[in-house]
Amino acid sequence: LLTWLVAAILFLFTLRRWFFTLVALLPDLPAPETGEGEEPEILLLVPFRNEAQALPGLLAALDRLYYPEDKLNLIFINDGSTDGTARVMDELAAKHPFVRPQHHPRNRGIAAAILLAAIEGRQE
Repeated sequence: LLTWLVAAILFLFTLRRWFFTLVALLPDLPAPETGEGEEPEILLLVPFRNEAQALPGLLAALDRLYYPEDKLNLIFINDGSTDGTARVMDELAAKHPFVRPQHHPRNRGIAAAILLAAIEGRQE
């Protein structure tokens, strides 16, 4: 009886694997119509802690994105940095209108920083 039960379970897992393989091989469904040239708005929450040297490189990479600036919102979250990250974030925000800095006075961790940024963003 135990052998048949194990065999049935293994058979179900094999069927499941074949099903997922077949679904993956199906042609892609067409994307929903959003209108001609109409991209959705993107909100990107990026927490930082002591990353002053990495910020300019990250923004340079984001500048190379082909996306309308009016549809792109970046919230850079300073999670209690002690190395000048706040100053660099403020300088970048002054140059780029789609970057909004948020500064937290002490390190709370990545998850808490993102949650606080989301809450503050809803209140604006």
